[in-house]
Amino acid sequence: MPGHGPRGARRYVRPMRLGSRWGTVLAAGAASLVCAGCGSSSRPGARTPVSLQELHGNSLLGVNYAIQVDARGRLSVRRMAVTVHRTSTESVLTVALSAGNGRLSAAERAQLDVVLQRLDLRQLRAAAERGACSGPPIGDVGGVHLDVGGTQTDCPPASAQPLVSWLERLAAAAPQKVTQRAVHVTHLRPASTASLR
Repeated sequence: MPGHGPRGARRYVRPMRLGSRWGTVLAAGAASLVCAGCGSSSRPGARTPVSLQELHGNSLLGVNYAIQVDARGRLSVRRMAVTVHRTSTESVLTVALSAGNGRLSAAERAQLDVVLQRLDLRQLRAAAERGACSGPPIGDVGGVHLDVGGTQTDCPPASAQPLVSWLERLAAAAPQKVTQRAVHVTHLRPASTASLR
């Protein structure tokens, strides 16, 4: 038998043949070793989901909104507009909630991919690790909250400003439908009107 001949005879070992299944497994393993550092890119890939929230803090007045674009280019915008109208006898607070859903056009999708390529993920991760911005909390003075592929920060770095600006313009231009409106009227006493003028 091969490998069991008399002493001094030449021995040989039959090469092992791998089935197609094992060959596929080994090929995939080799590819993963070769590409071990491929996930450490400093730029987000195409089709990265992004979202932006803008808050006015405790002042309430103004437009607070949240915009989200998922990996498939589906767009979701939620907006809350708060206004106050004062007269000599009353103060009227109006809160209007609106929402809009849609899908990015091919041109908008291309614009988003270009803007994402300007973003340095290393800077974004560093900002996320630092936590809150220096100074008053965002809940008091307002600010923005940016999420790029799950990396979130209240202090977007300089390389993220083109993305923030693009999302702000997109949120402002998105069609909206008012879903709820609340009006609160406060009747003022004559003695207190002078302080409101």
